[in-house]
Amino acid sequence: MKNIKFSALALIMILALGSCSKDDDDFEQVPLGIWVSIDKTDTLDFKTQNNFFKSNAFMENDNFNYQLLSKDSIEIHYRGIQFVNIAPTTHKYSLNTNELSIYFTNESCYGFDDVIMSYQKQ
Repeated sequence: MKNIKFSALALIMILALGSCSKDDDDFEQVPLGIWVSIDKTDTLDFKTQNNFFKSNAFMENDNFNYQLLSKDSIEIHYRGIQFVNIAPTTHKYSLNTNELSIYFTNESCYGFDDVIMSYQKQ
């Protein structure tokens, strides 16, 4: 009888723990397509779930890889036409429906100013 109670309790605990989800695993991906900065100086074109192209007055279709590390952390790695070896940088970001903000204020990111950039989905 003790074994049955223990087995039942263990099964309930396994099911309860298995049904829990981590918030960081449930984050939304950046919708693919064109995102224009609110001040109209930058355009990001998200081509895949790990690659975007950046255009502005100084560069056109410069290639960047990215990875969402959590629901508020993004890693960006320059892979563009300048052929320079730049280490990836990590930044806080927020994504709300059609607005994406990336906080470049904590660490310099090649090709971006050290400010908070906000983009709207086109």
